[in-house]
Amino acid sequence: MHGGEELLSALKLAAGRARVDARVTSSGCFELCWVGAAVAVTPDNVFLKGVTVDDVPRLVEALADPEPGSFQRLLANRIAVDADFIDPTKASNGEVPPP
Repeated sequence: MHGGEELLSALKLAAGRARVDARVTSSGCFELCWVGAAVAVTPDNVFLKGVTVDDVPRLVEALADPEPGSFQRLLANRIAVDADFIDPTKASNGEVPPP
């Protein structure tokens, strides 16, 4: 994904500076190119889509906030919903293609 390495570096640096108790690492491909740069947050079970370097301060703030709902409050426009996981090139009418 274009910009993924820049995002990873910025997130590692910002999380380290904020002393956030989080492990920031890269992963294999999520095979969801159409959502843009993606961030999976576990164990919160939050999947963020279209994340950019500009989102890093809010992402770090959400990681540092122990209160439930911090991702929804700070990054609501980046939280993936079920429809985001459907490949628009393989599905029609919003239906999930058969396996």
